[in-house]
Amino acid sequence: MVAASLARRDSAMSAHARVRSTLSGRSHDVTICHAPENRWYRVSVGAFSSFDDALAALKDMQPDLPEGAWIHECTAVPIRPAAASTDPSVDASRG
Repeated sequence: MVAASLARRDSAMSAHARVRSTLSGRSHDVTICHAPENRWYRVSVGAFSSFDDALAALKDMQPDLPEGAWIHECTAVPIRPAAASTDPSVDASRG
């Protein structure tokens, strides 16, 4: 599920830290997904075996997630914040 979708790498890293802190008592990993062909950095929560599992988790975590969180399959290899800070791919900016 996506907790945030941001055009700037540094903004995604800040959102990652906030979401990770908010969900610290939960067992789901918080990662950043970014595919070079897509300018968005997506802060993702968890990996689920089915849409129904993801939907149940979204409903359960809704009070702790930013407004507008949604289910989306991350097809890119998730990156860790340390890697995101040095990722030279897409110089994303809003526009």
